[in-house]
Amino acid sequence: MRKIEEIPLFPLGIVLLPLERLPLHIFEPRYKIMMLNAINNKTPFGIVFKDSKKLLNIGCEAKVFKVLKTYPNGESDIMVEGINRFEIQETYLKDQTVVGKVKMLTDEKIQDEKIINEIHDNYLKLLLKIGKSDLKNRDLAKQLSYEFIQNIVLPTDIKKTLIVSKDEKGRIKIINKLFKKILSLPTNNSEGLIPKA
Repeated sequence: MRKIEEIPLFPLGIVLLPLERLPLHIFEPRYKIMMLNAINNKTPFGIVFKDSKKLLNIGCEAKVFKVLKTYPNGESDIMVEGINRFEIQETYLKDQTVVGKVKMLTDEKIQDEKIINEIHDNYLKLLLKIGKSDLKNRDLAKQLSYEFIQNIVLPTDIKKTLIVSKDEKGRIKIINKLFKKILSLPTNNSEGLIPKA
């Protein structure tokens, strides 16, 4: 069992998944301080989905991957990258920042070669369908569910389902089903799903 860690939390109306990169505009004073600390000390923080009803109890540890722009008033545009999922055990307020006592979650690759081979095939077909023919070694070496979707734009509801699931095989099946659905669409409806690197 992983030990309990404490990290500052950034509640947002979005879901960040491991390996995913997302742009954020930072403007609230407390989050300016949080991001400044994350950048200067290279420390992680947690992004967790929050809507008008509740805070999701599963979030994603994140790091600042790149500072895109800084503004005179201290606001900034940054690119964050998901590292690892965590489960919130407890939260408390510290200097207007929500801090979470969290347990980091481990995702291990499944041993079912049939399912892995099938999702690999569908993933490569999807890349070819959208015109990405320059396949790299990293495209061929993917094993974990989050690796297959790290550059794919997904609806929030699907991302919420994926981040809260503790079953790697179940996540692979959901993603594979999604790939099959996308592959059945006309090519022009599939464009824009995978941003160009």
